[in-house]
Amino acid sequence: MDIRKFIKLINVVPLRKSLVALTTGFSLVVFSTAPLHSIESVADLSEDFISSRFMEMGFMFEAEPNAHFHRRVRSLLTHNAHSAAMLNRMAVYMPFIEAELNERGLPEELKYLTITESGVNPVARSRAGAVGLWQIMLGTARHLGLRVNRVVDERRDPVAATTAAIDYLESLYEKYGDWKLALAAYNAGPGRVDQAVRRANSNDFEQVKRFLPLETRNYIPSFMASAYFGSFHQLHGIIGEVYDFDLVLTDVVRVYDQMSFNEIAKISGVDVSVIRKLNPMFLATYVPASRQGYNLILPRRGVAQMESRMSIKEGGEYLVDRKRVFEEYIESFYLVEREMSWIDIANLLYLNPYQLAYLNPSIPASGPVAGDQIRYVIPRFAGFLVKAVEDAESEFIRIEALKTLPYHKPGAVYSSGDYEFQLAFLDLQHENSKFRKSNPKKEFPDIETSRGQSRRDLDRLKRITDQRIRAGSAAFRGE
Repeated sequence: MDIRKFIKLINVVPLRKSLVALTTGFSLVVFSTAPLHSIESVADLSEDFISSRFMEMGFMFEAEPNAHFHRRVRSLLTHNAHSAAMLNRMAVYMPFIEAELNERGLPEELKYLTITESGVNPVARSRAGAVGLWQIMLGTARHLGLRVNRVVDERRDPVAATTAAIDYLESLYEKYGDWKLALAAYNAGPGRVDQAVRRANSNDFEQVKRFLPLETRNYIPSFMASAYFGSFHQLHGIIGEVYDFDLVLTDVVRVYDQMSFNEIAKISGVDVSVIRKLNPMFLATYVPASRQGYNLILPRRGVAQMESRMSIKEGGEYLVDRKRVFEEYIESFYLVEREMSWIDIANLLYLNPYQLAYLNPSIPASGPVAGDQIRYVIPRFAGFLVKAVEDAESEFIRIEALKTLPYHKPGAVYSSGDYEFQLAFLDLQHENSKFRKSNPKKEFPDIETSRGQSRRDLDRLKRITDQRIRAGSAAFRGE
């Protein structure tokens, strides 16, 4: 059976407790057997074939695959356990990286640098002391504005470290005007590359590399091999299937006050173990207070809880506290009838396009084609729990959700039945722009702010407040 048809057959079956029980935590199914067509086994592929495929992918710079490239490709394609764990983590962290690169207009292939550096592991630590997805040294981290202390190590923050690492890569490219030299400087340091450029009397990497350490000379082909694996692993029969949606369907909320993980769990309805897994940058069991704030990554269902539970105000006072009762995730499928990008489909479904791609691992990185069924997942809420804040003796009262169907367009295919659930809140895209100081009290008089917040955070907070109030009013209108 063709593996894409097999994946679709699996996806047509609604989520079952038996399936979840067999796949504890964040699960990844790896298929390494070759179907009848479009999947090649590693043994059947010659180096010439792999080189030809790589050269046709339109890589970010011109480079000829060498022996080290082929060794790395073969290693990534044959060590299934390692590849499974890495695809597991890619589904969690790559959406943050892809969004940042797309916003800046930088080559998308740079995301695969995390495969070369850390195997896409935010808690990886090298023998030299480099830490995180991007393997940032302590001195470099502080130069880039990342905070490292006994409570927080932002090198392990998938969002903050990505912003800092891409800032650094961008500055290196501006300095050298060549991505190969910029990547070499990222690995060996700009001082070492500057010395090699002077000795070679050239800015051509092919001339410069003989004056660089062996590790740095091999760094470029290793990166190329990572890009090959990330782009074509499906065609080699290595396909991951996501079942723990809490770890993939995530968003970021900015936290300024100290909050324990237990308190966050109580507010958001997300288990403490999930909070810890998504936020490895916090070395203790709490988020410390900070005027600049810290990123807190949560499942989107939890972010909505954090940001909306006190969105209804009257006279500056919160009158009610409300919690949405999460019940389950619902799978549905969108039938692609014409050529569409992930962004086009995500806009139709009000979803994150980068996360949507990782929910459909059987579809190549080039994107879906007509006839593909796009799997998407939405949380189902059973209703609201509401109580009056000013009344200390009041208890939460259960209010059932409105009877609404998932948002869909003509041509959508539903495999999980006509589920009815509340869809009150739209997906909010996290904006990744550089930190800029502002005067929040003057520019945003209608919302609670503190000096030191970035304009991005303030704009987002105002937008969230306005949208949550409208959404909250709509949710209670019929009840």
